[in-house]
Amino acid sequence: MLFSGNFDKNGKEVFNQHNANVVNITPGERLLVFDVKDGWKPFAEFLDHEVPAGDFPRVNDAQEWHERSRKRKGQALTRVMLKSALMAGAVGIVAFILRRSGRGLL
Repeated sequence: MLFSGNFDKNGKEVFNQHNANVVNITPGERLLVFDVKDGWKPFAEFLDHEVPAGDFPRVNDAQEWHERSRKRKGQALTRVMLKSALMAGAVGIVAFILRRSGRGLL
């Protein structure tokens, strides 16, 4: 099971193990261990290209990712609550109809 069933607890360890495995099996000349904080230079050198003009784009930082993640979790919780309320309402309506008809639930 991916992340041993618990991303919050095991995600970082699984990620680091995967990266270590990639480093171990990939020939050095074919591998770039890249940190976006280093900008264009190591990336361009690895690809044997000129360093592009302009700053390296920084549009997916950790804070932005966490904010999007919290928003998605909130949206998912809202959907679950709405579906649960709809299901409870449907069960209530069926129980009411059965009770009025004299059949009851049991």
